[in-house]
Amino acid sequence: MRKAPSDLGKFRLDDAEFDALAENCREFIDRGLDGANESLCPQTLIKVASFNNPAEKPVVEVSVLYGPFNTPDEKRLAMSIVGGNLACGERVPLAVFLLSEAWHAVESADGSRKYADLGDDPNRIEVVTYQGLTNDGRKRHGSRAVRRDAANKMHAGGAWEITPNENVLDLRLPKMVYLSLAAKVLIGNALARGDNMEKAREEFCR
Repeated sequence: MRKAPSDLGKFRLDDAEFDALAENCREFIDRGLDGANESLCPQTLIKVASFNNPAEKPVVEVSVLYGPFNTPDEKRLAMSIVGGNLACGERVPLAVFLLSEAWHAVESADGSRKYADLGDDPNRIEVVTYQGLTNDGRKRHGSRAVRRDAANKMHAGGAWEITPNENVLDLRLPKMVYLSLAAKVLIGNALARGDNMEKAREEFCR
């Protein structure tokens, strides 16, 4: 039974490649804010490497998350399926981006919020956002406000707001983003322990 190597260094994305993926996300979102859509399906953009052939050029895989994606349980299920597919295919995620619609609160001057639930806030701002995470913990985040026309179609409602990289570490990224890297955790643990790949697959694919 083949043993996994213990070196994780080859499964890493550099900052330039990570930033290029963030730019890809902005371009994709901009195309969706062209007045033709009433909504944008949440989706993941994941750059993956082959576990069996680390020298092979990494590729980008896009998964549209059809079905319910509102409650924490729904999001956990959708993202776990994505991670499971990666693990079962012996692909190692180098970086994952989640693209989705969201609400932003308008904070008061002292930084407080009047409404605990954004859905109750009549002044909330509709945005489309991307949140990125590498398998070694680096993060990227940006959002763009949405404007609705009389037919309820989506248009760009303002310029991109990109969180400075040094501040993204302070964001409380949704747990679902981390769950999408469940495959990385299992494979990474197997690599670090020197366990076999079959064991990692059995854990996730059962």
